[in-house]
Amino acid sequence: MTTRTMLFAALLSVTGMSQAAVPGEVIAALNARTDRTAVMSPDGSNQTYPSCLGVSIHDLTHMASPRYFIGEAWGSNVVYIDSLGNPNYNSELVAADEDCEQVVVLSNQGNMQMGQAKWSPDGTMIAFRGHEYAIDGPPPQLLPGQIRNELYLADVIYTGNRPTGVTNLRMVFGGGTPSLHDWAPDSGRLVYSAPSGSHNDLYVYTLATGQSVNITNTPDQGEEAPSWGSSGRIAYARLSARTRSGDRYDIYSIPETGGAEAQITSKSSAASPRNHMATYSPDGRYVAFSSCSSNNTINGALGDCALYRIRADGSGKAIKIVGGKNEAWTHARWRR
Repeated sequence: MTTRTMLFAALLSVTGMSQAAVPGEVIAALNARTDRTAVMSPDGSNQTYPSCLGVSIHDLTHMASPRYFIGEAWGSNVVYIDSLGNPNYNSELVAADEDCEQVVVLSNQGNMQMGQAKWSPDGTMIAFRGHEYAIDGPPPQLLPGQIRNELYLADVIYTGNRPTGVTNLRMVFGGGTPSLHDWAPDSGRLVYSAPSGSHNDLYVYTLATGQSVNITNTPDQGEEAPSWGSSGRIAYARLSARTRSGDRYDIYSIPETGGAEAQITSKSSAASPRNHMATYSPDGRYVAFSSCSSNNTINGALGDCALYRIRADGSGKAIKIVGGKNEAWTHARWRR
């Protein structure tokens, strides 16, 4: 098996307790143009750009201080070789404080690639999408069988109030290909987007029962990138119009048990045609979202994308948080 030495593999530690880079409620968001994540106040001020060597940082814990990022870093095992002969490595879950002074590898799964990791609100678990490969026996074959591509959970181990590892890593359900997901405020449920016919629907998975319930069931429309608010509603993105100039996506919301939907964004609230990646404020009163003026995918960020915030009921005009020409702000997470 091919191996390589990775800088992140050792535990990096600094004595003392790191403070939150930005106090109070914050939004952490990725500028895909620079591949850098910034932490800022909800009005876009107090921006900081933590830099964790070799780590892609994403979601922040819900605690006020210290907050910890969860992200991924490349491992040392080759899980497959692509059609150009390039080796593709496994990845590991990594936790880092906001200043990237304390970084620790939480997992040691040699045959997985991990992504879209999110902390549970109570901090006890991490949910992530995992690609699991069969790599037994040298050498790895060209595009070997991917044995699973599912949603996984792991329980977090703490030393004091610092995450230092995970245990009980398990697949929460089999079948289907889950897309983006989010936690319920009670940390006992997950909402995720998964194929249903030719489009994606939203499903709510309950940890206690191991069962999923379809809450949208819209065979002619697809829902993506859900966010669960404290008020009991789930926001998501959906294709809202097809025009000669291009498709329009907007943010909608639905009760967590299903029911009547509400449209949050429109032409009158945000002029850019592609609105997606919603995230609720901790009190559920506002939604931040990525709004793009040119071509982009529902799960990515191409073109010019700015972050906006709007009242959760869609009233009023959206207010820009950050963004401009040649910037692509997306994957925002709103935290205390």
